[in-house]
Amino acid sequence: MPVTSATSPGVLLLLGGLGLVLVAPLAWRVADRRFDPFEPIVIFAVAYGVMFLVRPLAMVVENDFDYVRPTATIPVVDAFPTLLAAALIGAAAFVGGYSASLGRRIARRMAPPPARFDTGRIVAIACAAALIGVASFLAFLVFATRTVGVSGLALFFAGRSPALVEALRSAPGYLNHAPMLLIPASLVLLAVGHARRDRRISFLGAAAGLLLVLRAAPGGNRIMLLPFAGGALVYWYVTQQRRPGPLLLVCVLATALTGSAVLLAIRDAATRQETGVRGAVAAVLSDPAKILAPLTRGGDTEMAPALAAVMSAIPTEIPRTWGMAVFGDLVIRPIPRALWHDKPLAPREQVIATMWPAEYNTEGMKLANPEFSILLYFYLDFGLPGIAVGMALFGLGARVAYEYFCRFGATSTPVRLLFSLFVPFLVIALRDSPVDTIDKAAFIVLPLWLTFHVAATAPRSRRTATVARRLARIPQWS
Repeated sequence: MPVTSATSPGVLLLLGGLGLVLVAPLAWRVADRRFDPFEPIVIFAVAYGVMFLVRPLAMVVENDFDYVRPTATIPVVDAFPTLLAAALIGAAAFVGGYSASLGRRIARRMAPPPARFDTGRIVAIACAAALIGVASFLAFLVFATRTVGVSGLALFFAGRSPALVEALRSAPGYLNHAPMLLIPASLVLLAVGHARRDRRISFLGAAAGLLLVLRAAPGGNRIMLLPFAGGALVYWYVTQQRRPGPLLLVCVLATALTGSAVLLAIRDAATRQETGVRGAVAAVLSDPAKILAPLTRGGDTEMAPALAAVMSAIPTEIPRTWGMAVFGDLVIRPIPRALWHDKPLAPREQVIATMWPAEYNTEGMKLANPEFSILLYFYLDFGLPGIAVGMALFGLGARVAYEYFCRFGATSTPVRLLFSLFVPFLVIALRDSPVDTIDKAAFIVLPLWLTFHVAATAPRSRRTATVARRLARIPQWS
């Protein structure tokens, strides 16, 4: 194979440096006998490594440096070194921000969570959230029926099709996002039912979880299933004060990859009509290569080639945004378009409309649904320095969350639940824009926090609060 800019010694050095930055913190924790598979640095190393180490290595090995879209093929060989430099800077910044002592100091100064809650109020709020989620889904089915002219229920359960995508794109955003309220509702009810040993509450939580699966599975919405399944798994282990062993971790990862591959195979309506659900599942299970293929090709790990393609167009075709990709979008996004008809497109949509105009029109995305990772938005704003600062703050925030969990997770159900959602949300945050992540958290994490905040009872007196603050400054083992 001839040596090109994408296979030069410098590129191989960048790949080696990235691998070292990701592996070193994990090796240190294993050697020090404090390896925790749920620690954010571990989740980051695995998810980031798949996106920006495994996929680029596959591109080098296969000598495939083209990013293929339905309407265009973009060579990314020239931008490949810049991509790896950005990935290395982002990884080093995250690890640096996470390793800094500032995160632990911030967590020590944070007030402890409330200790007492009104169980009846918690159950009522969680049930109300679940009902809103169900009602929004029913409203979407009615909207889809009127928009497409086909029964919304039949359209939805038939799998992903152009008609379903059109209905999803045309529907108000709240109808698409509100069903995610079933995630915090289910997890809260299951946690309270387990803590109180109340089968009635546990049954309500299981029912909410089943409704969520029925909403997410037919269309293959794995991003909706990830915080639910991942959060439930993490919560069970942290409540038992246990961690899965190496063999069990391998089994869990294999099961997750298999389930993801099955959902990919059956979510397409055309595939279901050709082979049926049973045939699609059998085809995946009979060929292990199809289970591992998404790690090295396809849309699940397209962040590296997609980001390289956009980097090749910055700042010539796509100008720098100087803060608008993150801070500006955070301010603009919540404003309904009905109130602001000329509201600018989200940065991700602007990029897609520029790079692949044939896959985009004024009504919304039709064919284009690429993910560029969190790095794009920091790079759009301030280039490589933006990636360094943004990822360092990301790492610092992850460390604060972990330290707070280490201090109070053993005795606080809300802290355990919030941390259990934070673990899978870390993966979502790495693949999405910061504002998209906040958007999802507003329907999943925020309702969970509000449920316990509203249900807290017996407010602490001023003296009790002072004692709590002093206790928070006492060093704790983690």
